[in-house]
Amino acid sequence: MPPHRPQGQALADWIGEARAEVFAGLGVGLVAEVGGGAGHGRARAARRSSGVGWITSDNGYYVKLRHRLRRRGLFHHPPPFRRAMIRPMFCHRCGSQVTPDTRFCPTCGTELLPAASPSPSPAWVPPATVQVRAGHWVGEGWRLVKPDLGTFILLALVLGVLSAAVPVILQGPLLAGFYIFTMKKLAGRRTEFADLFKGFNFFVPTLVASLLMGLLVTLGIFLCIVPGLVIAAMYSFTYLFIVDKRMDFWPAMQASHAVVRRDYAGFTLFLLLLFLVNLLGLLCCFVGIFVSMPVTYAAIAVAYKDLVGLDERSLDAL
Repeated sequence: MPPHRPQGQALADWIGEARAEVFAGLGVGLVAEVGGGAGHGRARAARRSSGVGWITSDNGYYVKLRHRLRRRGLFHHPPPFRRAMIRPMFCHRCGSQVTPDTRFCPTCGTELLPAASPSPSPAWVPPATVQVRAGHWVGEGWRLVKPDLGTFILLALVLGVLSAAVPVILQGPLLAGFYIFTMKKLAGRRTEFADLFKGFNFFVPTLVASLLMGLLVTLGIFLCIVPGLVIAAMYSFTYLFIVDKRMDFWPAMQASHAVVRRDYAGFTLFLLLLFLVNLLGLLCCFVGIFVSMPVTYAAIAVAYKDLVGLDERSLDAL
């Protein structure tokens, strides 16, 4: 509470002195003063020296005083401000999403760089022209898989078993992990079996993309099959855009469509060729699917690298 007014002191001076003491102690200021006197001059001096425009104290008396001053137009309100747009941040080593104020990654323990230090990634622009080389991409996919065939078979086996055990939910993240392994192979980076599970760092976008693409393809198949094949071709690069360009599910689907729309017929035929490769694998005593499936995914990754290109910073983070 402010001190009691001494006898003989003018009311305006006492109010000015009390306000000077109160607001100087709280570090707040007023936008206007009423009346006159030396006390009001000290209140103005306290306002100028504080440099702060509003009360933050939890003291009940001062909160009430703040409300009274606001009703009289004497309280300085906080200036309006715009919220800064918060962009998602990822660990540059393991790719886990972190909050802007996190110093160490909770997944791998790597010290994170300040938010302002990395330069923003340039906006992705779809290629002006596209040349579909289906046979070349399948051949390159086989050449990529052949030297490390045992690891690819094991990855395909684990992917198939886990996807069958927990259908729908795990398929998207596991496919993203398979593409991470394949991307690193294409770039000549060191790979490991654990790359299959790094797709879970993108769990939400890959899950939503998987559900949405499955729904659209199913609806297209009911419309005389051909629309379903075209839709499947449209979104064949979605997982690669999610893990390589760090896009959310819908921008990744749009980016994939932006590439495929240059030649719907060519990419649909490419998808049919991949289907025939997998069908050939099934005819080889069923186990051949674990060879053909890695080849088809590798062919899609080769096509992505050929048409879009791999982001070196994403590869460093992976």
